[in-house]
Amino acid sequence: MEQLIKIDPLTDEKFIAKRANQRFATAENKIRYHNRKNAEINKERAFIDRPCKQSHLILKALYNPKSDNIYNRYFLEGKGLRFDAFNRIVDTKYGKLHAYYEYAIRMIPNSDNVQIIKL
Repeated sequence: MEQLIKIDPLTDEKFIAKRANQRFATAENKIRYHNRKNAEINKERAFIDRPCKQSHLILKALYNPKSDNIYNRYFLEGKGLRFDAFNRIVDTKYGKLHAYYEYAIRMIPNSDNVQIIKL
């Protein structure tokens, strides 16, 4: 069997591959490479992910399945909810709403109130 010499993308070291599709010299190199790559992506996304996750936790803490879940907009802002950082728009019976994972917010017309809706 012919030896297949490859270069590890993390360390640039040459190694003899045990399989044709092996990319890294060791499992540790593979883990470190992907952790670095994911850390870079997470850093790029942090400006939206961090406030979106924070808002999700606020909505999750406030949501009560036995209530109408209507809160004043300024109360929610005081808690730290970011109305400008959501991760998707969902179609509901109320129309298109901004959503934070499994929670959506609906602005109550002609008031400063907001309803939290669990999707």
